[in-house]
Amino acid sequence: MKADRGEFIALGSHASQQALQRLDLAFAAFFRRVKAGQTPGFPRTWTPPVCQAFSS
Repeated sequence: MKADRGEFIALGSHASQQALQRLDLAFAAFFRRVKAGQTPGFPRTWTPPVCQAFSS
């Protein structure tokens, strides 16, 4: 990802890994709800106060 996008070079690898893990969890829950026959809605991610990966 950093090789393709120069603006991510300064970003630590831990923060980007956390973001991808949260995205993976959101889509896993989305498809779990689809498989269960529930109304899935849009894949949900955590709100900024819960996630501290990009703190200032």
